[in-house]
Amino acid sequence: MDRRQVLKGALGITGGVFASWAAPLARAAQQTTASSSVRKLTDQLAVVDGGGSNVVAFSTGDGLLLVDSGAPKFGDKLVAALKGVAANSKVNTLFNTHYHLDQTGNNELFAASGAKIVAHDVTRQWMSTDYWVPSEERYEKARPKAAWPTETFFNTGSMKAGGEHIDSGYL
Repeated sequence: MDRRQVLKGALGITGGVFASWAAPLARAAQQTTASSSVRKLTDQLAVVDGGGSNVVAFSTGDGLLLVDSGAPKFGDKLVAALKGVAANSKVNTLFNTHYHLDQTGNNELFAASGAKIVAHDVTRQWMSTDYWVPSEERYEKARPKAAWPTETFFNTGSMKAGGEHIDSGYL
């Protein structure tokens, strides 16, 4: 799976709000350079380098809503980069598109500062259980409870952020 596919998947989970920005987001992903960690798409929407994975940041006025939290050990750089997205760079809500470590690696960091973590229930199940990775012939340990989603949905979810209605769902 390449960066563009991951980015499009991240947009799909947030439904109608981000759907209208999919084309600019895909163009921005193509144009992002290695020296640029933040790519502003609109006044409210940006793509941030999450340590090899894209993090989508939506400024709500009261703080930020993130889609994915980036790779582990990249949290400090991500938090610093988010200051360039909005004046109030406090993360209030974090959506996890799936359980992989490069999308959930900084969940604990954002949860510790009070962020609500939203994900599909299957994501929570994968994060809370040890499992075998056949391609690497190893076990992956369950993530610490602080990294788990605080709110889950099974079929669909819905919320308001920054005056926008955001729907999430299983793809």
